Amino acid sequence: MPSRTIEHLTHEGKSHEDIKKILRKAGFRSSEADDALERAQLRKHAFHHATRILLIILLLVVLVGGGTYLAVRPAKACEFDTDCFRHAANGCIPAVYYQRVGTDTIKFTSNSFCTLTKEVINSGEKPAIAAKFVNKKMSCEYNAGGLPYTMLDGASTSGCSGDLVDTLIELGPQTPLNSPTLAVPAEPVECS
Repeated sequence: MPSRTIEHLTHEGKSHEDIKKILRKAGFRSSEADDALERAQLRKHAFHHATRILLIILLLVVLVGGGTYLAVRPAKACEFDTDCFRHAANGCIPAVYYQRVGTDTIKFTSNSFCTLTKEVINSGEKPAIAAKFVNKKMSCEYNAGGLPYTMLDGASTSGCSGDLVDTLIELGPQTPLNSPTLAVPAEPVECS
């Protein structure tokens, strides 16, 4: 008797004893009926086990995919809109913002981990001075919903790290690019 018939009888609610009787009437010996029932049970358990594994894998893919998206989702392009950037950064949403100060352009980026990064992308200073700043960055952490205004205005490097901080400290307060744009909070803050 095919295993599908056994599965069909099981699905109909027949007990193992009833199925054994049906198999014996069909000409199977008692041991053959027991073996057929056992194989059907094993297939059923294997199917349920495989289904559980597939569901676990699917769940992991969804969780990892969702987490990855949140961590590396595309940055909101705020261009030169301070309010747009401040709103996104306060929500720890990836965003990119540019600010011009005189002939200098500073690029600000925020990410999902409540970190603000500042980078001097070009400078109108003399080439020897500009070379010390262009493409240098500093990163500062802040609390979600609490991006300090001093991170976009002012000249402090407290609580930040990176090669731009090192250059500003090395050159001192009279640095040509030590403008309000390079500000960071007066005290370190942590991402929540």
